[in-house]
Amino acid sequence: SSGTLFYFWLRFADDGPFLCRFNAILANLRSKYFDLPFGDQGFLIRRKDFSQVGCYPHDFASGEDHAFAQRLKKRNFRIQPIDAFITSSARKYQTMGWFNVTARHLFLTFKQFLAGSEV
Repeated sequence: SSGTLFYFWLRFADDGPFLCRFNAILANLRSKYFDLPFGDQGFLIRRKDFSQVGCYPHDFASGEDHAFAQRLKKRNFRIQPIDAFITSSARKYQTMGWFNVTARHLFLTFKQFLAGSEV
């Protein structure tokens, strides 16, 4: 039988732009409705399940967390939220610009999705 990947609901610390709240809302909706949480949401998985699916990919320049979640989803793992929040820093949005970081993340995510990247 398949296992479960648990994740937390995301929120951003107050160390970045106010618009990061919008990013967190969308990330939580993506996770809930598409079963695709990202690594900053704190993946929790049993060790035996982690080993069974081939562990975490090391050969990705970025997006290895997306690919890992996609792989689990394709293998019929349950993708389940924990009823708690994890707070991620928003400093990179502050230093690199909210639009630049958001656009880059969207571009890389869609590029990986369209390529059908599975590791």
